[in-house]
Amino acid sequence: MDNDEADLRRLTVLTVVGMGLEAALYSGMVPLLPHYTHELHLSKTAAGVLIASYTAGMLPGSFAGGALAERIGARATVALGFGLLSVCSLGVAIIGQIALLDVTRLVQGFGAGCIWSGLLTWLIRAAPESRRGQMIGVAFGAATFGTLVGPVVGTIAVVIGTFTVFVALSACATAMFLWLFAFREGPRPATGPQTPLMLALRRPALLVVVAFALLPGLAFGFLNVLIPLRLAGAGAGVIGVTFLASALISSVMSPLFGRVSDRLGRLPIMQLGLCAIVPTLTALALVHATWLVAAMVVVLGAILGLYAAPAFALLTEAAEGLGVALGKSASLVNVVIAAGETLGALVAAATAQSSSDAVPFLLLAVTSVVILVAVRGYATPRAETSRPG
Repeated sequence: MDNDEADLRRLTVLTVVGMGLEAALYSGMVPLLPHYTHELHLSKTAAGVLIASYTAGMLPGSFAGGALAERIGARATVALGFGLLSVCSLGVAIIGQIALLDVTRLVQGFGAGCIWSGLLTWLIRAAPESRRGQMIGVAFGAATFGTLVGPVVGTIAVVIGTFTVFVALSACATAMFLWLFAFREGPRPATGPQTPLMLALRRPALLVVVAFALLPGLAFGFLNVLIPLRLAGAGAGVIGVTFLASALISSVMSPLFGRVSDRLGRLPIMQLGLCAIVPTLTALALVHATWLVAAMVVVLGAILGLYAAPAFALLTEAAEGLGVALGKSASLVNVVIAAGETLGALVAAATAQSSSDAVPFLLLAVTSVVILVAVRGYATPRAETSRPG
């Protein structure tokens, strides 16, 4: 094994652990929703805001992280993110007032955005272009695993107390911060004229791909708000096991189908995923038995892992094809995920409160049909370098 391959493997391990931890911090709040709803007298909408505050912070954090990765380097950007996660996790451990808790989670999400943008930039830059889909799949698989394992962490917090668990998570974030100093970031490649990200986002070709990539975040936003409340009567343990099983399958599917999409193309794999997402969401809207709801969540997590890796790889390639710098192209992935999860959590909570839990899932199924039609008619544009103006 040559040195470059060994360095890539070490960096992959760092990415998997780092993104998994960050995502677990986000979704660790999921099984705590019934607890906070009871203790702080929250409505479904307020519970949705609590979940969405983290991803809302990720939006500016992702933009900032992409710019910082190009300016000060990916490693320093990731270090900033883990520093914020460590401090804010201590805040979550001691805060018992909903407004302050929302603000703390917002800042925590900003740090998470820096971590995502920094790690993705670092990983994509280090990997051969022929393995990009696989590497993005590995990163998303780790994040998915963390997102879905987080409820297990939250379940433990229900049992032993939030203070102990979030202090331990703060210690883990500090350990990640220190571990970064064992890695050397390679030189950043020289680049020609670059297109500002906001200018590239005015191009219809990129906006269409952004719409494709929104779906996984939307779906996880829906799941993280509605499923814990729907399974609350079965207990925190059932919630944790359901999300854990989904995570295990999804974390395998994402890198596997990312690699397949490197060989067969992004669009065929995305179409396959969408054809499976629509009936699964419809079934999730219609079933009521606890074991059926849990089974549909497991299946949906696996399918989202299949769809997400090629969708995010297509997004970075489309942005780079328009001349956007790699760091900002990578940050766009996280911006889209965060926007999707924020919007999904708020829409799911508001829609369910005004109607029923079935309506949001049916709405998402219809959205998936629209995306499927658009993907089938989408022609991948040739890569081109566009200069500002």
